[in-house]
Amino acid sequence: MGRPRQFGQVIAARAALRVLPFALIKPAHDDWVSDCSLTLFRATTISWASSNFPAQDMKRAADAAANAAVKAAFNVDINFIISAATTAVCNAASSASHKTKKSYVVHAVARAADAIVNNSGSVAVDAAVWNNFTADCDSFTTLTAPVNDAQLLTLEPLWPRGAPKGCDKVWQDAKARLLALDPSNKVWTEWYDRRIEGHDAAFDIPGDTDRSEDKAILVRLADATDEDFWDKGATYVNTTLQGWIDEARARVAPLPEQDPAAITYGVNDRGQLDRLPAHDQKHLRDIPDQLFLYGRIREAAFDLLGDGQRLGVPLSRALSRFAVAMPEDFAAALALPIWAEGIILRRLYRAHRIAFESKELSSDQLEPVIAEGLGGLLDLYNHFAFGDDGLRAKDETTIPPQERASAEAEAEAAAPIAAALLKTLEVATDIVIDDITSEVDARPDGSPYDDQARDHTNRNWRNRVAAILTGLRKAVVGVGKQTGGAAYGAIVGIMITETTLGKFVATNAQAFITYANTAFPTYKLAPLIEMIARMFS
Repeated sequence: MGRPRQFGQVIAARAALRVLPFALIKPAHDDWVSDCSLTLFRATTISWASSNFPAQDMKRAADAAANAAVKAAFNVDINFIISAATTAVCNAASSASHKTKKSYVVHAVARAADAIVNNSGSVAVDAAVWNNFTADCDSFTTLTAPVNDAQLLTLEPLWPRGAPKGCDKVWQDAKARLLALDPSNKVWTEWYDRRIEGHDAAFDIPGDTDRSEDKAILVRLADATDEDFWDKGATYVNTTLQGWIDEARARVAPLPEQDPAAITYGVNDRGQLDRLPAHDQKHLRDIPDQLFLYGRIREAAFDLLGDGQRLGVPLSRALSRFAVAMPEDFAAALALPIWAEGIILRRLYRAHRIAFESKELSSDQLEPVIAEGLGGLLDLYNHFAFGDDGLRAKDETTIPPQERASAEAEAEAAAPIAAALLKTLEVATDIVIDDITSEVDARPDGSPYDDQARDHTNRNWRNRVAAILTGLRKAVVGVGKQTGGAAYGAIVGIMITETTLGKFVATNAQAFITYANTAFPTYKLAPLIEMIARMFS
């Protein structure tokens, strides 16, 4: 072809990948597949990585992988299929010492495919394999900067012009066999599926846009020695590799962002869950009429609070939080806390009305003067809420029937975390504890405000959990990227700040995983939670 030797190595690597499934499905003995599948995956992975990262020196790893493949071939009852597969793998892996003979590799793959698929002759299979082989060669003829562009072919689908008839079934059968022998082989079957589809990254690591994590794993595989890694067997290698992948996913996987339609949270410099500063929250509508009503509502609330014990515990607590949510400085007032506390006052007043009309004794019934004062306060508040776009929008929130079950499931998943947090008060600031207590008081009771309360609570919990995981991931990744004295300093910093919160997540890891899977089904957060649990247990 008049092209550098590197191109031939890439073609050999792709030929080895094409023959791999046939070597896994043909042998009659499962023991051979168990013993040698890792050897074949090792060789094809290193050869693919060497082609994909030409600047990375993987000669030693390629030679070691090739030698292991040759040794495996001579330790079994060799038939043509295994011999052809192993030879193709070795040609690809040992790029420093083997030259690829295209006719041998192509016919080895073709005959292996033909023997498995049981075609009447090898002509059709030969043609299909040759067609894909020439497609690889044709791709190189269009390259203008061949020094680094050989890796581009590793990003193409494995069978760009169509696989031989029955080839897909061979791989599906081989995959089923591998997983039946050892479920941990999934790490390799997923890797091979990605080669078939032509993904650029070796492993599925969402968020790894620059492939730094993916490359690091491949380098770790290349640097691994026989004695300390490969010779420990498939299960050890597979689970270790899967652990590397899970840790990488935890480090770079996208995290949910704060929902501006709810109270937003973060981890403060003391390592506690806290509300974000006021400038990050939605403020009230600032017009004269609203300012006037705001002042009247505060006066009515403080007048009612002056009745002390006559209020009863639930109303006294709700009024106190409502007053805190309405500071004297109107500019400092936040819409969502006011609305959340207003909902509780409405529910308490509704419970009083129901008890009063039933003529039965009930702890929900208020003294007449207290009930009159609360009704007057709510008349002012309802008028104020209608005039504020943010408060009115929250009042009009409804949960569609088709989403009701998922909303209830999300609330149920958050309940154990809420209960645990209220028993571990030091992990959050007082204002966050008040937020959660307020939501517990506003749990659904059949009132017209159930939809609004549940939607608001669910959104708040999403923001809280997102804030906790974001804050702790910064700590985990920060330590992972430090070395020497810097690492010690980072660890000491975490011991001072995030330890309590980290231990809280570790203690309640399963609850966090259940919640994350329920509230954030499109995000892969379990590996991050598991990593946090390991670090802080």
